[in-house]
Amino acid sequence: MRPRRNFSHITPGWYENNGRRIYMRSGWELKYAAYLDLMVKAGEIKSWEYEPTTYWFPGIMRGVCSYKPDFEVVYRTGRIELHEVKGYQDARNKTALKRMAKYYPKIKVVLLTGDRLKGLLKSL
Repeated sequence: MRPRRNFSHITPGWYENNGRRIYMRSGWELKYAAYLDLMVKAGEIKSWEYEPTTYWFPGIMRGVCSYKPDFEVVYRTGRIELHEVKGYQDARNKTALKRMAKYYPKIKVVLLTGDRLKGLLKSL
């Protein structure tokens, strides 16, 4: 039996984006959404979406059989990246990212954790 994870430290909430309310699962995600909005206003990215798509891993019958990225970021050039915001990495997250690299090698996944995330969010 898998040990239960404690999520009492996570603070979910609502974010307003272009007149649309989005429920986000963590405070890190809320702050990163605000950062992405600043990037849109500065013209550095074209747009972003929260949890837009689920990627399935064909043939996987147990364990991590799909992955839903936190953010899809579209750059002005048309390039698309998936951004994953994590306070820490557990075994499930690591497996999902490894499978993304295997099953969807052309899709770039950017992992934002700890110090890197804190550095980006300092400007808020």
